[in-house]
Amino acid sequence: MAGCAYKGGGVCPEQSWSGSSSGMCMCHAPENSSRADYSAEVWGVARSRCKVGKTDFSGWQFPAGEEGFLGVTFGSPAVFEGATFSGDAQFLNAVFKARASFSKTFFRGDARFGHSVFEGEADFGGAVFNRSVMFGAAVFHRAALFGKANFRSENGFGGVVFKGMADFSEATFRLPAVFEAASFQGEAVFHKAQFKSEAKFARARMAKCLDFEGSIFHAKPVFNGIVLSDGRSSVLGLDAALQDLLP
Repeated sequence: MAGCAYKGGGVCPEQSWSGSSSGMCMCHAPENSSRADYSAEVWGVARSRCKVGKTDFSGWQFPAGEEGFLGVTFGSPAVFEGATFSGDAQFLNAVFKARASFSKTFFRGDARFGHSVFEGEADFGGAVFNRSVMFGAAVFHRAALFGKANFRSENGFGGVVFKGMADFSEATFRLPAVFEAASFQGEAVFHKAQFKSEAKFARARMAKCLDFEGSIFHAKPVFNGIVLSDGRSSVLGLDAALQDLLP
């Protein structure tokens, strides 16, 4: 039997699956969501790999699963580059002890990262959040990279603690970008970000600079109660009219 045809994140050592029309293994084949027993087998493999620290899920096709990765502790780098979550992606209370990579991941359903802890760098660059995504009360101990991420629906970063740089350069927010009461302890960078609706930073705390250089606002941002490290001088890239909205 031939090996898996997936080449996106390296060579997959698994054998091709008879149910795949393109020679993929079951975990890389979109067809794995066609039957409940296929879905159960994929999630079984995922859980068993988490237990032994083999957490490279590059390019995986995750079928809908109720529990997902709820409360899972990832002791080794968690790699989901180019993966697709067909249903909801459940990472509530997950702990990432090492680097977490979700670059170019497609979240077809809701993405839930509330109360999750990222101890290493977290990379969501180029990720597509097709439905709601919530990071409420999550903690990022190192850099949180959301460059070119596409938030197509509701999103929430309320109460999130960013201890390192928070980089949302060229990200697109189609609905209100919610950062209310978030704590930015490193630089907050929104270079060329597009806010199709409100950008809500009410009661957010900024320890360093808040950089909106080149950003596009289609509605007035909300800065009520925001705490800035050095007053307005710590906010970069806002034109005069928007500067007047700052306290």
